[in-house]
Amino acid sequence: NFTGLDVTKEIEQGVPDIEILKAIEKHNSDLLIIGTTGKSGISKILMGSVTEKVIRKIPSSFITLKNENVIILEIESKIRDIENHYNLAQQLFKDGFFEESINEFKTCLNISFMHLPSLKALANAYKKLGDTTNEKKYRDMRTQVIGKMYNEKIESEIRRFKGK
Repeated sequence: NFTGLDVTKEIEQGVPDIEILKAIEKHNSDLLIIGTTGKSGISKILMGSVTEKVIRKIPSSFITLKNENVIILEIESKIRDIENHYNLAQQLFKDGFFEESINEFKTCLNISFMHLPSLKALANAYKKLGDTTNEKKYRDMRTQVIGKMYNEKIESEIRRFKGK
């Protein structure tokens, strides 16, 4: 579980083991997650395993993986969790269990505070309960998230344009 951790993923050019060790030092990393597959056959014999070179010199803890990227697995797991809680919350809302739906929508926000459907649904649930303060709170939060996403999109487009 990477909740609350500062995770950095970087792509660098150069000799892989040297660049990885430089990045660990640069970021003062506590943990490295590294794959054990990549080069094989003659290239592995001639150059050696990048992972082996790194773990011989690494100044911090490490985890080696043989399969899929752990970050992608974490994201996919969070998406599934949000979908499950959101679907349950929608059914509870539909059935008139507004308080219970609120708890499920909030669970979605605990997984991702930028989950727009949950922010909108929370405002609607509080509206049904006559709680205008919380209705406004979640409508305002939704507006703020949309604004942040819009600003990040514009910033990304500007950076891409400057790079051309």
